[in-house]
Amino acid sequence: ADSVLSALGWWRRRRVQYHIVDTSEPLVAQQRERLARFGRRVHWHADVRSALTASGGEAEIFSNELVDAFPACALRWDAGRGAWEEVWVRADGSEVLEPSGFSCDWRPEDGQRIERHSSYRAWLEAWLPAWKGGRMLTIDYGGTFPELYWRKPSGTLRAYFAQMRFDGMQECLQRAGAQDLTADVDFSALVGWGEELGLETAALLKQREFLLLHLPGLEVRAARDPALGFLLDADGAGGAFQVLEQRRPSTAT
Repeated sequence: ADSVLSALGWWRRRRVQYHIVDTSEPLVAQQRERLARFGRRVHWHADVRSALTASGGEAEIFSNELVDAFPACALRWDAGRGAWEEVWVRADGSEVLEPSGFSCDWRPEDGQRIERHSSYRAWLEAWLPAWKGGRMLTIDYGGTFPELYWRKPSGTLRAYFAQMRFDGMQECLQRAGAQDLTADVDFSALVGWGEELGLETAALLKQREFLLLHLPGLEVRAARDPALGFLLDADGAGGAFQVLEQRRPSTAT
């Protein structure tokens, strides 16, 4: 927020009201201290609908690594039945497979696993009616379906503990509450869900492509700046992160 508001400059900043959605009281306290110099141009809300109501429904919305923070469900392909089954886990660690209702044209090898952030769709649908017009940038690690799962028969579900990565369902069930669980974001699903809910898809680019498109000459600067080089690395963050731009056609008359 500090970087964005500073980059706008004094003149353009006069026309901007910056709304932060955050549910963490300690982080909000830090933000208030850090952004105090911007005065009444910064506002805080506990949910997106409240922020949109305060802004009159017109807003530019952006997030970084938000979608992957939502709970994901794990699905397994049963080639014999020709259907995707949702994977549930009992307290003893044994798995239970139930019909998922998910279908697609991809027919992978038997046992292929994927993840779906369906809870994100439900969250998006809940506040979207309050958004009357604007654009939304969603930045996260992931890819398009089914390329996201090529050579990943166990899916992308993984855990991080003590700066180490652990793959697979059984590892993710260990150290409950003490390790970070995550899965790559299926951006094809995000595009589809958005269009189902009335959003227009403006662009879907890798982070490297997005930055070079909007910041010509950045590659020259990145040769001298390791931080920029990291963001542009096609084999690193520049290729792993995707940037989805969606639009909400204005309903104003």
